[in-house]
Formats: sequence, structure tokens, C-alpha cells
Amino acid sequence: STITGAIGNDLSTNNRTGFSALPGGLRDDGFSYFNGLGNRGCWWSATQSDSDLAWFEDLTHNSLGLYRNNQFKQYGFSVRCVKD
Repeated sequence: STITGAIGNDLSTNNRTGFSALPGGLRDDGFSYFNGLGNRGCWWSATQSDSDLAWFEDLTHNSLGLYRNNQFKQYGFSVRCVKD
């Protein structure tokens, strides 16, 4: 699924949540390569889809939306720490 948002550098209209996503890329499940550094960011969700897979959110530099998908837990995605 996709969540659309505003494109541009005006933080008053496109960063209402205060989450400034930086494109940290990802590491594949075989630990053999890193991909997307500088143009893609993937963040793990706290929710698994089954014992082997977990949900993640995916942002890329050339996309209008946030994409949600699942992937093997061996992949190396970013995490967002939120202080209560």
C-alpha cells in the first residue's frame, strides 16, 4: 500500500510528524552487499508478518509515497527510536 505526501523542501507542509527520514539504504539477507545508500531508506516495523518475515516501510528519492512490505528478518534495515 502507498501513502502519498507533498514533495519539496518546505518542512511546514511535508514534515508534520517531525520525522526527517535520511536514506540509509539496506543490507541484503546474505550480508554480502549494501544498497540504496543516499537514495533509499527502509525502516523496520515492530510487527512481524510471520515467524520469518517482518513488515517494513520503504522510502525512495524518486517515489511519491511510502511503501509497506514484508521481508526476511535477516535483512538490515534502519530502526526509529521513539522516546516516550
